[in-house]
Amino acid sequence: MLCTYAAYISTTIPILSDIILKLYLVYNVFWVLVLTVYVFYISMKKGDVDKKNSIVQKSAAIVFIISILLIFLLRCDLIIENNFATRYTQGPSVNFTYLISSICIVLMILLIIINRHSLTKKYIPIYSFLITIVIGIISYCFGDILENELSYEDT
Repeated sequence: MLCTYAAYISTTIPILSDIILKLYLVYNVFWVLVLTVYVFYISMKKGDVDKKNSIVQKSAAIVFIISILLIFLLRCDLIIENNFATRYTQGPSVNFTYLISSICIVLMILLIIINRHSLTKKYIPIYSFLITIVIGIISYCFGDILENELSYEDT
């Protein structure tokens, strides 16, 4: 909802619009980092958690701070098409967000594979997240095909 508002004000208050859109990218990076740290903690043995706790927290904090800086320094372009029906962002800031998210997702998958012998209910949020990512990738790559197949045409 806030991103739609940012698109509406993009011509009148472009600086505020840019800040809102970049804050959304920061929000995405934050949550993927939180999920990655969560997977790391539930994947470790109980004795190792205390030893590696500060390392994981410091590493995640450093990555997050660097991500915030890069997201705000890099360009983010708002694209509005089809009389405001289609709105999205692109540019180096968005690409950086995709990069960080991809690295975290690969790390989560590796941690799950490495610890497949101890998979518990604690992994359910991660499975849900990964399934959502796969669905998003499929709809992005094959959206036109799915839309055409599912639409009803009266001939």
